[in-house]
Amino acid sequence: MSDGNLSDDKLKALVTSRIAERFIPAHYVVQAYLDTIYAYPRNSTIFKQLGQALQQQNASLTSDGLSTAIREAMLAARRDQKIIEQHGVPLWNASPAPRVDVVVEPLPGNPGAPLLLIMLDEIHADITSSISDDETTSDMASDSHAHQLAQMREQLQRHVRLYERMIEKLRSSYEKLHLVRQELAVSKQMLQVLNKQLSETNSELGSKISDVESHEMGDASVTTPIAILLLDHNLMIRSFSSAMNTLFWSKPVEKGRSFEDYLFHLPDGNGILEDVHSVISSGVAIGRKIDGGSDGIQYRVQILPHRNANGRLDGSLVVFLDTLQT
Repeated sequence: MSDGNLSDDKLKALVTSRIAERFIPAHYVVQAYLDTIYAYPRNSTIFKQLGQALQQQNASLTSDGLSTAIREAMLAARRDQKIIEQHGVPLWNASPAPRVDVVVEPLPGNPGAPLLLIMLDEIHADITSSISDDETTSDMASDSHAHQLAQMREQLQRHVRLYERMIEKLRSSYEKLHLVRQELAVSKQMLQVLNKQLSETNSELGSKISDVESHEMGDASVTTPIAILLLDHNLMIRSFSSAMNTLFWSKPVEKGRSFEDYLFHLPDGNGILEDVHSVISSGVAIGRKIDGGSDGIQYRVQILPHRNANGRLDGSLVVFLDTLQT
């Protein structure tokens, strides 16, 4: 006995009732032809209403009682002799109808009238609302994802267009570079030809200068079309070519005279004099262009260092080249 006012049997019954109300779903036991044998509607208004409706219909689960989906589950369980589960089905056919989870289980009994246990669990409105809210949220998320996907697709298309423009610019730059390379190749060939011509001219000039240096030049002992003066370190004329007297001098060139005596006849004579002094002191050749005066001819004056047999600086060579003939 408990120390309260309830007997043990009543206490067990109370506890069992509370547990049943809390954990045991509403359930029914039906026999062949879906006649109700036992009903436990639980403490639920809709299941009590269903039970009352079934009792008023002579305990027969007709089309006006359980919904078609539940009755089909009952028929399948009786036919296949296995447990059938359905989720979120309407409790009855009339609208609106609460939705329930249903489990139909065949029970051992009379083979001629098999028993079925039908367990019903109501899906509460807050859960349905939550599901609806979840669906709404899912739809919103889908819309958001679709919008983001559209933005990403548009951004990707912009990048593709930008990439195509960059490729086109690179292709154009490559074509220009190819043209520049071709022009450089042509310029290189032209420079090689000019180099060869310059080398030949230098060789010819060096040969003629060697001819001048190898002769004992008198007043006109060397016959060459190039006007050449051989000066010592004091700027005295040691020898000259015959072409010297074809230039713009007002008096004949004479051996033994100072080169300075002729400078006033030369355009830019002072500059040439400074170049001769520089070549004699440094041993480095200098060249410059001068105007020939009234005849309109331009000359290139090449001043070269002259060395004796021992290799010592012994004066300079002054060469006048007609630019139209070289």
